[in-house]
Amino acid sequence: MKFNLNVYWADKAKNFELFFEDHWIDDTVLTLGRIAYTLEHKTIVSKDEGGYYLLEKLPTE
Repeated sequence: MKFNLNVYWADKAKNFELFFEDHWIDDTVLTLGRIAYTLEHKTIVSKDEGGYYLLEKLPTE
């Protein structure tokens, strides 16, 4: 997760044009859910599970 946040996503953030493409937005949201879950529960889950975690944690609006 340390590499994922500090290297992979830090590099992607410098190229914000990527996020004009839907698949990058999907991948980013699911990955951030995965990272948030991992930080809270100290266990790594799939991107799908990270997405479900966000659905439970975030307000519906």
